[in-house]
Amino acid sequence: MTAFAFPMIVFLPVFAKNVFHGGPNTFTILLASSGLGSVAGALIVAALGNVHNKGRVALIMLVCMGSGMAGFAISQNLILSCVLLFFSGAALLSAFAMISSLVQLITANEMRGRVMSVYNVAFRGGMPFGSIVSGWLIPILSAPVVIAANGLLLVLLGVYFLTVQRRVAAL
Repeated sequence: MTAFAFPMIVFLPVFAKNVFHGGPNTFTILLASSGLGSVAGALIVAALGNVHNKGRVALIMLVCMGSGMAGFAISQNLILSCVLLFFSGAALLSAFAMISSLVQLITANEMRGRVMSVYNVAFRGGMPFGSIVSGWLIPILSAPVVIAANGLLLVLLGVYFLTVQRRVAAL
């Protein structure tokens, strides 16, 4: 999941320069929009407390994040892109917080530390891997195409686990 989600943030400078024909200020606006969304997502998750159906909520947030990413990738309007980045950031943090909570809740107490270590290696390891692959594809296909494809893959992943592999959604 992180392999598809984080390249959007990594390649924001490419969007700022090549899509919006801006510079550091445009990049800052885009990054701040995503960051503010992440803060909002964290506050929402904290306000929800011990919500039931964490798996379903996480998967719905995954679909929202992928949809926002794909919309951002094809948007040519800076304001719309900032709004989409805000909602993508909120969905990103909400999904990651819910998934992290689920991993801890479904793991036996004596295994929790080891499981979280493996989870964090996979979680953090996906970020650079996805960025390397996306970075290799962007000169070939363009940043909007690659980031839109990543977003669509997240949507497909979320829909698959919501409809076919329902065990995750039932958590």
